[in-house]
Amino acid sequence: MVSVIYLANIGFVFVLLYFVYDLIKHRKQTSFIRKVIFASFLVYLCGVFHYTIGGIYFPPQKEFAQLIVQLIPFYFVSDWVKMYQQGGFDFFFWNAVKLTALNVLLLFPLGVYLRIIWKEITFKKALLLSFLTSLIIESLQLGLSALGFIGARSFDVDDLILNTIGSMLGFSLCRYVLSLLPKKRSYHTSSRW
Repeated sequence: MVSVIYLANIGFVFVLLYFVYDLIKHRKQTSFIRKVIFASFLVYLCGVFHYTIGGIYFPPQKEFAQLIVQLIPFYFVSDWVKMYQQGGFDFFFWNAVKLTALNVLLLFPLGVYLRIIWKEITFKKALLLSFLTSLIIESLQLGLSALGFIGARSFDVDDLILNTIGSMLGFSLCRYVLSLLPKKRSYHTSSRW
């Protein structure tokens, strides 16, 4: 018998428990808004895990065990060209474009959270954290897929590039928007998490 465990759901429970604990234990040390922002960040991370990994199969399924690696940068562009040559602007072309856009959007909120939660973070550090987050996701997909714990997933260098671009777009946009806000109305009331 095969069981599917959705670890992200367990993560949601832990986030809720952490939020309640933080409200009780540190009620005067940080603002309620910062607590909610941090809890929403943790929920977002659980959602990313769920979207990119999905359910974990126990025991591992041999028929799922595949090792798929795509190391050619910007290969998605040739996919677009191939889809266009085969059918013009048909469903398959727009599906390829949609998948590319979703890879950019996946970590866009991460960039926003990096700027809001860690107000002093530099662009280079945000870039490194964004890249490492995407690398962890891709590595988990590859490893868990190769072992048969999840359905066939791949390690795709395009995903690394697009996820990192998305995160840095979120970081840059958030930094710009925060620069427009009056200085005395800062959302960074405490550096303690």
